[in-house]
Formats: sequence, structure tokens, C-alpha cells
Amino acid sequence: MDKPEMSGRAIIESQIDFIRDHPLTWIADFFNDVSTNSSIGFYPGLIELIWGVLLWDLELLEEMNEVVT
Repeated sequence: MDKPEMSGRAIIESQIDFIRDHPLTWIADFFNDVSTNSSIGFYPGLIELIWGVLLWDLELLEEMNEVVT
């Protein structure tokens, strides 16, 4: 059975909701735990980079959501 097609706005909104409701709810705590328990700076730096990419992606999706009709 075929899945119903989603509009561009619906796809963007589902991506926004996912980022807000999942990784952004726990990444700050994860970063703090890794920073506290890591003996080297690699993993905290990597998580901070991923956190920044998530925030950047969220910002881009929100901008796209404003212009999609």
C-alpha cells in the first residue's frame, strides 16, 4: 500500500518537530556528561559541533518553512 504524499511544508515541519523534540532535548546533558567524564577533548568537541549543526539545521528549516507555500 502506498503512503500518502506529504506537502513540502509538512515535511519541513516534521523535521523541525523531530529536531526540537528529540536531539535538542538531550544533547546539552549529553555534552555536559561527556565533558565531565572525558579525559580528552575530542568527544566534547565533536558533540559541540553536532549540537551546532542541529541548531543551524533548525534555523534553516524554520527559514524555509516561512517561504514554502
